[in-house]
Amino acid sequence: MKPTHAFLATLTILITLGIAVPANAQIQWAKSVDAALAKAKAENKVIFVALNMDGERANNQMVGEHYRDSEIQKLSRHTINLFCSNNVHKKTGNCTRCKGTTCAIHRDNDFQVRRKFLNVDGNEAIVAPQHLFVSPEGKIITSVSYFITKGELEWMFVNAIRELNPEFAWTPRGRRAPEKYLKGGADKTKAEKPPTKEEVQKALKDIKKVAGARGGGRGGWREIIEAAQKNSRIVIRSDDKRALDWGQNTLRSYGRFRDGLIRDIGKVSPKPWSKVIEAYLTDTKDETRKTVAIALEQLANPKSVNPLRKAAKKEKEDDILGRMLRALAASGPGKSTAISTVTKAAKSHKKARVRAHAIVGVGKIEKREAVTTSLRVGLQDEDALVRTVTAYVIAIRQDKSLLDHLVASLQAETEDSVKAWFEKAINAVKSGDTKAFKNFLPKILDGNEPGSEIDRLREMAEDFDRGDGGKKDGEDKDKDKKGKDGDKKKEKK
Repeated sequence: MKPTHAFLATLTILITLGIAVPANAQIQWAKSVDAALAKAKAENKVIFVALNMDGERANNQMVGEHYRDSEIQKLSRHTINLFCSNNVHKKTGNCTRCKGTTCAIHRDNDFQVRRKFLNVDGNEAIVAPQHLFVSPEGKIITSVSYFITKGELEWMFVNAIRELNPEFAWTPRGRRAPEKYLKGGADKTKAEKPPTKEEVQKALKDIKKVAGARGGGRGGWREIIEAAQKNSRIVIRSDDKRALDWGQNTLRSYGRFRDGLIRDIGKVSPKPWSKVIEAYLTDTKDETRKTVAIALEQLANPKSVNPLRKAAKKEKEDDILGRMLRALAASGPGKSTAISTVTKAAKSHKKARVRAHAIVGVGKIEKREAVTTSLRVGLQDEDALVRTVTAYVIAIRQDKSLLDHLVASLQAETEDSVKAWFEKAINAVKSGDTKAFKNFLPKILDGNEPGSEIDRLREMAEDFDRGDGGKKDGEDKDKDKKGKDGDKKKEKK
């Protein structure tokens, strides 16, 4: 259909008035690494580097949603931008994935970024999506790998721009630092390529072959699960319908291995796998419900908000309810239903451990007013654990707007162990260095029995002050208890 004269006239008026017009435009990308460096030096601007790849949802979501977001596009006008991908989308002419450039350009960018900014072999595959913010001199300011929300990407932009221009004026929609962002470096982990349809089909055949031969009889379970373990990593990293059907059938048929498979799904699977495991949010086994909640927090699928809200209303176990609230916040950081449920629990739930978990959930929310209100209340909570977890969240979010409240809370605090963590949080916000909190959640809140939080807070603070980084020998060997936020499952390059 051709545009009408009235439409064209209206469009002209909007453009003339400077009003944003909806479009499928993307960020304006530089033509080469050398050109980006030259322009960055001439204009004293940060270089934004987007490392991307085909075939996995997080990468696709960045291209299809994040880079088209109006606020991100506005911020990108204050940076020099490089799109990097080793994939070919169109042999000649403009790339169909990265508007305004060619596949030859973004492939060369991909090679050059590795050599000049990451100091690795130009052909070495590393995790993607990954975003780097680089100084005009070619030094990495900050970086973050795997999927991040629009609000987190917005924070990364603003934080990096202010490294060169401290007076840069910007009011973010939901300001928060990504939990795993790096300062002064980048993630050089080698990539694991997404499985092809042929690889998935072969893995499923191998699993079925063993199961069919043994028939699931006595002595056959070991061989069945060994075949599943060998091939399941291939299968659960795919969102092919055959893979999802296999996951659904396996979880239903092999209950004794259910929790282990769900843990693996949380770590490496794409978002559609959330639908496969949501049914077990109401399982009669406590450990299974908790495992599902942790996995859904990692998957962070917006479609999980309603199932999580319904399950949370019925949940009676404190730590399981807490993990459900965290999963709810991760899945719907901008959704009013998720925000209201999590913030209400953080403020008024009668159990301190639930409030502490809910405060962690608040840290994932992308509504400025709700976050500020909840964290201010958390700093004044009657329970030492909740107060300390609130300090952790402020530190991890790099929330400078709450720095004065944190300082005031330190002055009013009477518990020595909490004081120590308040001081570390203040230092983290001021310096941008959050290493003091690297193992905080696994040690203090996740996977621990209630009743001795003060001792753990004191011990961990003392360990860090001695230079142990808050980590004792042998800690974190049980990776299932880490409660990660989905980082290791995210798409790689």
